[in-house]
Amino acid sequence: MSTNFGALDDLLDAGLEFTLKGKKYVIKPVDGLTGLWAQRMAEVAGAVREAETDEQRADAVAKIDALPKLDGDLTVAERMLGPLHAELITDGIHHEAIKILAKAAYIWVLVDADAAQRYLQAGGRPESAAPNRAARRTASRPSRSTGGATTTKKPATTSGTRSRKAAPTKASARKSTGRTS
Repeated sequence: MSTNFGALDDLLDAGLEFTLKGKKYVIKPVDGLTGLWAQRMAEVAGAVREAETDEQRADAVAKIDALPKLDGDLTVAERMLGPLHAELITDGIHHEAIKILAKAAYIWVLVDADAAQRYLQAGGRPESAAPNRAARRTASRPSRSTGGATTTKKPATTSGTRSRKAAPTKASARKSTGRTS
């Protein structure tokens, strides 16, 4: 027995809507083959980045040949944005904005619409996005570091401790002999 979810066309064909220079645009979902290509490309890039030996790197690079073959000689931005890419150029949108929108589309394909929205709201700077769970946990743990600031006061006296004596220099060695010949 199966469960009927109804028609999902409107939900799955939605797209990412945004306004730029007063004009409304929509990034349409990529086709299945382009989505598969993007996912595999991310996996290959991760494998290359994490490879520690030349053999691991060679294996990771060899996976590039296994990527789905796509028609045409298009950039990643053109593939992710589809016809919107040409429209943005025609409308005089600068390259940096197009790059950010293409990355948002790529993030949408790899993760989800919420992650793409966070990326766009951060102005294309993922480092300014909210910290992930691991970063929040690390931040909430008490630090065991001794290199940073602390509220523990330093002792006011150093009684009972001695500093090292500096090695004598040539000039001080001559003066300290006390004898003259």
